[in-house]
Amino acid sequence: MKTNHHRLYMALLAVTVLASTAPATIMVYDNLGDYLATAGLVEASNFSFDGWSDGSPLNGQTDWELDTGLGYGLHAHADLGLWSKPGALSTYDADDLLVFTFENSPLEVVSFGGYFASGDDLGNIINQDLVFTATDGGLDVVEVTIPGSQFAGGSQFVGFVSYDLLTQVTLDGVDDPNPNWPQAELTIYVNSPEPTTLVLLALGGCMLLRKRRV
Repeated sequence: MKTNHHRLYMALLAVTVLASTAPATIMVYDNLGDYLATAGLVEASNFSFDGWSDGSPLNGQTDWELDTGLGYGLHAHADLGLWSKPGALSTYDADDLLVFTFENSPLEVVSFGGYFASGDDLGNIINQDLVFTATDGGLDVVEVTIPGSQFAGGSQFVGFVSYDLLTQVTLDGVDDPNPNWPQAELTIYVNSPEPTTLVLLALGGCMLLRKRRV
């Protein structure tokens, strides 16, 4: 199966395509309103980590499941353990990746987005880069970097939508010059049960490619 790789860089919250060899199946959003307005997205569910404190309710377990009650779920994983920070989901170790997967969701997941930040060991937002890698069922891969300077005003929204269905999104805090814990502060993800929705998204991806080639 052919693999497409697209590298994107988010500066001043404007997504720019740096390289593309085939129609993109993953679209990237830097605005919650635009993300939710994407054709065909329904039953938007959000989960807030308000009330979470340092080490509670997560204090080192490697896996965590969220069931929205809407027929689709979310799985979070960190090899060295997950950790609760004040109002955020993070990792126990700064060197570890925060990985979200959707394979076990009862319904297919077409989108994933939320507010994210780089954090220190106490959960304070810091000025260091955060790198996202999203993968879908068509083996399309998108990489997005949020410069640390963008967290000066707080967490930032990043969202992904794919007509090949998302399989995984990873967060990697760049540990330079200080240890950097990736933090998810509000996560929103949407199922896509209707085949017509995927057709509309596919057409949208083709239109984006045509615009880039003009």
